[in-house]
Formats: sequence, structure tokens, C-alpha cells
Amino acid sequence: AQPGAKPAAPAAPAAPSANEEAVLAFNAGVEAMQGGNKDAAEAKFKEAVAKNPDLPNGWQVLAQLAYEKKDWEHVLEYGQKATDLDPSMTNLYAMMAEAARQAGDKKGAAEWTARYAEANPDSPEILFNKGIDAYNKGKMKDAEASLTKAVAVKPDFANAVFWLGMAEFNQNKKTEAKEHLSKYLELDPNGKEAGTAKEILPLLE
Repeated sequence: AQPGAKPAAPAAPAAPSANEEAVLAFNAGVEAMQGGNKDAAEAKFKEAVAKNPDLPNGWQVLAQLAYEKKDWEHVLEYGQKATDLDPSMTNLYAMMAEAARQAGDKKGAAEWTARYAEANPDSPEILFNKGIDAYNKGKMKDAEASLTKAVAVKPDFANAVFWLGMAEFNQNKKTEAKEHLSKYLELDPNGKEAGTAKEILPLLE
């Protein structure tokens, strides 16, 4: 070293990259959520996606928070960004369909519902809709098959139990129809189909 030269200053630690800052903000948001402070959490998640717009988890949580507030416009905006970045976030599809429906966007609602059905072919709601569709077309065997699956996945799905009983009744399967219509009355004694179930049960004796 030359006489009189100052020793080199230690290198300053590298500033965190925008991506690292986004992750830190996201984690702070998760902590705020766990502490029950949703407003602070939302602010942190917004900070995270501002620093790294390619953070699908950030957009996903923001969509869920917007959904809780019934802020349909932002559910659609944030959910679209999340699913564009990560198409595997199929759990957002039902939320998006509902937000589009609430926002009066029938076309969007139909598209998101179709995407949800494609991603969740075995969900009880999708099986129920398929069963009702078949029932309305007079295809009782197909209706019974879909509704049986829906009830297998979700045994306390009262409406599915009722319509399964009706599909069986229409095929003169008295024992099965009696079982399912009775079960419906147990699950939902004051349900909107209770009157019909009570009228049909004596015919199955």
C-alpha cells in the first residue's frame, strides 16, 4: 500500500433486490393476517405486488381479501392476474365466477364456471349441476349416476340427496327413493323440497 493511502472501506451489503423486498413484504402480510389485522395485511400484499408484479401468491391473497369485502371489481382484476401468472390456482375459479355474477358479467361468470368445472370435475357442486341437467332432460339414469357421486363426495348435500331420490322415484326404484327422500328430510326438515318429499314418501310404502 502506498504511504498515506486509506484502507478500503468495507463493501456495503448489497441492497435487497425488488424480488427479495416483495417476498419480505409478502411474509409481513402473512404475519399480519395471522394476527387478524387484514387491513395491514392487504397493505403489505399490495406493497409486495408493487415490487414484484409477477408474484401470483400476492395477487391470489389480494383477490381473496377483496372477495371478503364483496369488492367484486378487484376480485376479478387480482384473480385474473393471479391465474394468468399461475394457471394452477384453480381454487380461484369459483370465486371469480361468483364475482363476475355479482358484477353482472354473465359471460365472464359462464367462462369462469366452465373453467372451474374443467379443473374440478369431481366437485360435488359440479356433479350436482350435471345431475340436474340430466334430470331436466329426462335422462334419469345419468342423473342418478351424477347425483350418486355428488352424495358420495358430500353426504350431507341435502339438495343432491333429494334429487337423487327423485331420479330413483322416476325409475320406480322405491326402496332407494324412500331412503334418499327420508334422508333429505333428516338433513333439511324445512327445506324448500320438504313438502314434495312428504307427498311422495307415502307412495313408496
